[in-house]
Amino acid sequence: YGFNFSSTIYFPYILPDSNLAKISTRYQALLGANSTTTYTTVKQLISNDGASAALLSNGNVVVLGASYYGGTMPSGSVTQSDLVNVSKLFCYRYGGFIAIKTNGSVITWGVHNGVNIDLNTTTDTNYINFNSVRSQCVGVIDIKATITAGGSFAALNSNGSVVTWGAKSFGGDKTTAATFLSSGITKIINGSSFFFALKNDGSVVKWGNGTPSYSTAFFTTSTPVVDFIVT
Repeated sequence: YGFNFSSTIYFPYILPDSNLAKISTRYQALLGANSTTTYTTVKQLISNDGASAALLSNGNVVVLGASYYGGTMPSGSVTQSDLVNVSKLFCYRYGGFIAIKTNGSVITWGVHNGVNIDLNTTTDTNYINFNSVRSQCVGVIDIKATITAGGSFAALNSNGSVVTWGAKSFGGDKTTAATFLSSGITKIINGSSFFFALKNDGSVVKWGNGTPSYSTAFFTTSTPVVDFIVT
């Protein structure tokens, strides 16, 4: 993988003959590099609409791009020293990144919903901020974001419970589905403004959908569901 260092484009490209990222002199300080050109093994590379983030083989993360989208450090309360011991990266198209750390905890940075709201700390009553649910993220194994609307997120813990934050009416508030999401979840599927969760008994839970009541549905079938997709 590699980066395009244009002043206005921050999206990755694939180098045809290598799985190494070529990091320009401008970003050497982040990697502790001394040479004029540095090659560092990259495990994962993702981009949103204005920034990119690379997870290096040593568990550190390098970001570059527009600060609004999480491409510079510090970003709110998150600093470069926080971007260590990371196992997986996620992003929201309209701004912001999320990282699962090796201990199963989660950190987020950038603006997560395309408007000037930091979902770590917002007091807007239409949103649940991440800091209010951070302690519930224990052994996180997967994170999903709504595809087009709101800026809502759902994290799946290793114990089968689900944690949500972001725009309440687009799945960021799981209150009406909390009974179903407290245990037994094996997979989360993201839609445009809602989430589905598959339970270990083959039943399915849906919440979100942009309605003031935060619409929730629970489905069972004569034959347990083992997997599904949203189009």
